[in-house]
Amino acid sequence: MNTFSLEELHQALIVSDTFIYHGAGIAKGVGNTTTNNLSYIQRLRNAINKDLELCCSTIRKGDSEVTFNYWGRIGLILKPKSPNSITQVCPHDAGTIPDQNKICRRQITRYPVTIEEIYESINQRANDSCNEWCVLSYSVFGIYIEPPIQYAEGDELKDIEVASVFNLFPGHKVYVFDNEKNLREILPSSNWSSIVTINEIYK
Repeated sequence: MNTFSLEELHQALIVSDTFIYHGAGIAKGVGNTTTNNLSYIQRLRNAINKDLELCCSTIRKGDSEVTFNYWGRIGLILKPKSPNSITQVCPHDAGTIPDQNKICRRQITRYPVTIEEIYESINQRANDSCNEWCVLSYSVFGIYIEPPIQYAEGDELKDIEVASVFNLFPGHKVYVFDNEKNLREILPSSNWSSIVTINEIYK
């Protein structure tokens, strides 16, 4: 059992101006037979629809996939359902892999996470790298993108247009950083909608 409340977790994210992100990297990472057989988009749909323990990063203003602050230019903004949804935190890439003996879980050393470790994992991350959180029991606030969205399917490099994201993930709002680094909803027309604050995500 973790040693903080869900409210304390939300406050840590709000104070740090950061959100939890699970992205699909340009190519498949270390997986298992099931995940390796899924297409790029199916992997994200799988993460939406199933009870998985996901490898995540935290994202704040100014972060980019270009500077390796997270993996994948399309993914999910996650909302933990309880304080125990956070199963591991690390200020750098911890290199976790799927647990071959426990379906839908990751191979990690399990211990109670403290609120101090939550802050450290966010604030001690290097500017040119990502941190790593493991998260389960979550809901999806929306889809986050960083155009141009590209991915590898076999030996072929493919692109996803912004307008196509809405068809691929119906019912989900789509968010992107604007030119002023504000997290903002984007519409199917590619026009801007409202700015969203971290407080609105984790309320």
